[in-house]
Amino acid sequence: MDTAKLPLPRWEVDLLGDEHDLTHLAQNFTGDGLRIYKDDATGQTLMVLDDLPASASHADVLATATARVVVLSGVLKVARQAQTSLAVGSVVQRQVDGTRHAYLTLHATLVVTGEFDAQGYRRDANGQLVPIPPPVPLLVRLATLAQTDPIVAKVMRLVVMPDAGTWRGLVPIIEVIDHDAMLSGSSVVKKGWASKTQQKRFEHTASSSAAGDASRHGHERFDPPANPMTLDEARSFVKMVMHAWIADRVAQSETACNNSCSP
Repeated sequence: MDTAKLPLPRWEVDLLGDEHDLTHLAQNFTGDGLRIYKDDATGQTLMVLDDLPASASHADVLATATARVVVLSGVLKVARQAQTSLAVGSVVQRQVDGTRHAYLTLHATLVVTGEFDAQGYRRDANGQLVPIPPPVPLLVRLATLAQTDPIVAKVMRLVVMPDAGTWRGLVPIIEVIDHDAMLSGSSVVKKGWASKTQQKRFEHTASSSAAGDASRHGHERFDPPANPMTLDEARSFVKMVMHAWIADRVAQSETACNNSCSP
C-alpha cells in the first residue's frame, strides 16, 4: 500500500497481536473498504479509518473502530479458526504536517490465527513456469461482504459473543441463518445445508432438558429427543450450516457484482 496517497488528516487504529498475524492482515487488506498497513517507522500495524472526519472525537472514533473490529473478529474466527487475541492499542490521528496524536486504549476485540502461504505455478504457451495468481482469501471476501451486508455482520458478531459456544449462543446463529434463507422462500433444509433430522435434533435438544440448565429456554419447550445432540455435535452442526450459508452469501454477492459492475 502506498501510504503517501492516503488522505491527511486521518484517523487510524493501532492493532496489537502476534507478528505473523499482523503481517497477514497488512498483506491482505490493502485496497478500498478496509485498509491495514505496517508503519515501518514505528513498527505499528494500523487500520485506516479515513471515512471519519478530522473533527470526530476520540470517543466516536473508538466506538466506530470497535464496531468494525468486532465484525472483523468474527470474520477471522470463521475464515481462519482464530484462537489468539489481537487488541486495539491506541487511536491515532495523523496530521497534515506529519505529526501524530495518539490516544491510548486497551480493548481486546479481535482474534486471529496463523496459516501457511503457498505459490502455485503453471506452464505458459512456451512451456515456461509462471506463477498462478492466488485466489482472494475467504478472509478478505467475507470481510468485504460484512461491511455492506448487515445480516452477515450480525452473524460475525454472534460467533464472537462470550456464550457463542453454548446452547444459548448457538441457537441464535442458526435462527438468523434460517430466517435469511426463508426471506428468499427457502430454508436451511431446502438449501441442503442440513437434513430435517439434523435440524430437529438440534432444536429439540437445545429447547429441552437434554441441554440441562444451558437450555435456551427456562422451561422445557420440547421433550428430549431419543438421541439428543451433545454440545460438541451442536457446535459442529452450527459450523457446518454457517460455512454453507457463507459460501452461498459470498457467491450471491460476487455474482451480483459481476453482473452489475461489468462495463
